[in-house]
Amino acid sequence: WRMETGMLPKIKSLLMAVALLSIAAAPGTAAPHLLSVLDVSNREKCDDPDASPDDIISVCATMIKMRVAPDFDHGLKAGLAYMRMNQVDNARYYFAIALKVANKRLDEFPDSPEDLNNRCWLEAAVNFDLENGLVDCEKGLKIEPENSDLLVSKALVLYRQDKYRDALAALDVAVRKAPRDPNGWFLRGAVKQKLDISAEADLKAAVELQRNIKSIFRNYGVPVN
Repeated sequence: WRMETGMLPKIKSLLMAVALLSIAAAPGTAAPHLLSVLDVSNREKCDDPDASPDDIISVCATMIKMRVAPDFDHGLKAGLAYMRMNQVDNARYYFAIALKVANKRLDEFPDSPEDLNNRCWLEAAVNFDLENGLVDCEKGLKIEPENSDLLVSKALVLYRQDKYRDALAALDVAVRKAPRDPNGWFLRGAVKQKLDISAEADLKAAVELQRNIKSIFRNYGVPVN
C-alpha cells in the first residue's frame, strides 16, 4: 500500500487537531498551545529552574496532558512552580499526579530502589509525609546500602526534620560514592551552614558541577547564604 501524494500533511494536520482537543487544563489554568510544547527550546523550559514559574507550568502541564513526558518528573516540577506562585491548590493537583505515578510504580515494583527513591524525594521536596519518605529511603537503602541517590533523598528528609547531624552523615557517604553529583555537594553545604560549619568548598564544588544548582534547591525551599 502506498500513501497518496499530499496525504501526509493532511494526516499531520488531523493529528495536531486531535491532540489539541485532547488537552484538558488543570484547575485554574488554561491549556497552552501544542506548538509551544513541540518547540524544543520551549520544552527545555520545563527542566530549567531559572525559567519563570509561568513558563515551567505552561510547558510541564501540557506535556503531562499530552503524555509526551514522564508524569512524575513534570508533575513535581509543575507543582513546585505553583508553590513559588503561592497557588497551593494547583500545586497540590500536580503533586498528586506525581505521587499517583510513584505509588503505581511501587505497587508493581515494591522493591525498586529507583521508585522508592522517587517517592522519598517527592515527599522530601514538597515537605509532606516525611516519615513515610524516610521509610521509603530506608527500605531502598536496605536493598542498595550505598545508593547515593537514596542517601541524598534521605538527607533531604532529615534536613526537613532539623536532624542536621544525621543528614550530614548520610551526605558524607553520598559525596564519597558519587563525587560527580552536584546534589550531594550542595545539600551537604546547606546542612553544614545549619551546623555553623564552613560550607564554602561544598557549595563551590556543587556550582562547578552544575551552574544552576542554587536555583534548583531554591525551588525546593533549601536556601544557602
